[in-house]
Amino acid sequence: MEEKSVTFPQDLIENILSRLPVRSLLRFKCVCKSWLSLISDPQFAKLHFDLAASPTHRLLHKLPRQRSIQSRDIQVPFDQDSSLVNLFLPPPPSHEGYLEILGCQRGLVLLIYHTRDLVLWNPSTGLRKRISHSPPDAIRCPPHCAGFHGFGYDAATDDYFVVFMRLYFLIESSCPVRSTEVEFFSLKTNSWNCVKFQGLYDEIKQEFKAGVLVNGAIHWLVLPVHSHLPAIVAFDWTEQSFYEIPPPPTDYLTLDEFAAFPKPRVMGGYLAVCYPGYRMEVDVIEIWVMKEYRVRSSWTKTLVVSASLNFVPGAFSPMCYTKGGGIFGTFGPGWLVKFDDKGELIEELRYPVAMELEARNLHNAIYRESLLPPPSE
Repeated sequence: MEEKSVTFPQDLIENILSRLPVRSLLRFKCVCKSWLSLISDPQFAKLHFDLAASPTHRLLHKLPRQRSIQSRDIQVPFDQDSSLVNLFLPPPPSHEGYLEILGCQRGLVLLIYHTRDLVLWNPSTGLRKRISHSPPDAIRCPPHCAGFHGFGYDAATDDYFVVFMRLYFLIESSCPVRSTEVEFFSLKTNSWNCVKFQGLYDEIKQEFKAGVLVNGAIHWLVLPVHSHLPAIVAFDWTEQSFYEIPPPPTDYLTLDEFAAFPKPRVMGGYLAVCYPGYRMEVDVIEIWVMKEYRVRSSWTKTLVVSASLNFVPGAFSPMCYTKGGGIFGTFGPGWLVKFDDKGELIEELRYPVAMELEARNLHNAIYRESLLPPPSE
C-alpha cells in the first residue's frame, strides 16, 4: 500500500515551533524554506518570546581586549564543557578598541565601544544594529563627572531605551557647582533628550556603573550629598521623573563597608541588594529584596550566604536565582560561584587569566536566549 504524506496545518506548525528552544529553532531554519521564513519573521520571534515554555538564561563572560566572548548556561554544572559556546563580538563601527556590556533586555545586549559607539546585538542570532551616536556631553564629560548608565524596555510602547546619568561637580570657580543630569535615548523615535534634577549625589566607586530595570525605572546606588549612608536612585522612563529609594536597614554598616557593595540587582523580579553582615563570629553575605516597590518596610532578607573559603563578603555579586532556589553570581576577580537555597557553596570556577588587572575588569551579563531582532528605526 502506498504511504500517504501527512501535511500539518500551518497554524499547528507555528504553535509547536513557538514552544521550542531557541537553539533548536536556529537549526530548524535549514529544514525547508517555509520554516526558514517563519522562524525569521519578527512577529514569530515575539510570539516565541511570550510563549517559550522554559526560557534559557545564559551568562556572557568577556575578558578585556578579547574579540570573543563565552556564553554559558547558568543551570548546567561548571564542569560540563558542552554548555560553553564561544561567540564573536560585533566589530566596532569605526575604530578598533575595547568595549563594555551595558545591559541586556529580551535577549538583546547593549554594547558600548571606546569611541562611544553603541551597538545592540542578539548573541543567539548574531543580528546587530548600531544606535544613533551618543550626544556630545557623553563624549566630553567635564572634570569630576561620574557616569552611570542603564538599558531598559517599555512594554507599553514596545520601546527600548538607553539612559546615562551624570553627576557633575564643577570646581572651576571658588564656588563649586553640583548638578544631576539624565540623558536618554529612545530607539523608537531615534532621538536623544536630556533632563536635569535637583538631587545632588556623589559616586561611591570610581567606575562607570550599570543600573538595573525594575518597575519601569533604572536604579543605581549613590551617596546623597550631606549623608553618610548611600541611597538607591531611580529614573522613571515613562514619567521622566527622578526619585530615591531607601536601602535595607544598614545601621551597623560603615560607608567603607558600603563601598564594597555590588550594584543593585533584579532577583526573582524584585529589586535586590547584597551586602556583608556578621553573625556569631562568622562573616556572611545577606541578600535583601524589596517585596513591595518603594516601601522600605517591605525589604526582606531572603538568603544568608556563608562567606567560606576565604571569600571576602563584599566581593560577592549575585546575578540571578537558579531553578533550585539557589544563587548564581560572581566573586572577586575571575570567579563564578553557585550557592544552594540554604546558602551553602556547591560550585566554584576560576577563569584562567594572565594578568590581575584583566581579572579585575571582567565583563559579565545574564541574558535570555531569544529570536527577537534589534528594532528597526
